[in-house]
Amino acid sequence: EKGNRLIRKFNCRGCHVVGRTGGHIQEHLKAKTQYPPPLEMGTYHVGERLKGSWLFSFLKAPTPVRTWMKVRMPTFSLTDQEVRDFTAY
Repeated sequence: EKGNRLIRKFNCRGCHVVGRTGGHIQEHLKAKTQYPPPLEMGTYHVGERLKGSWLFSFLKAPTPVRTWMKVRMPTFSLTDQEVRDFTAY
């Protein structure tokens, strides 16, 4: 519940698909390789492949992962508790 609340608060669905909704930025991107990763568990989704420690560090201070892209993950100045809630979600 806390993670879902934060997803709404920070409008993560504006870029990422969560469940079956979101990813609105995709219509403005030229190729699927530019799409932000879906934020859910499943066969190919980012949430299943990442280690919690890496995700925690990334959410605290996002750095470019796909350096060829102009679109970047925003820095939200999340608290440690907010990041824990995101990673638990």
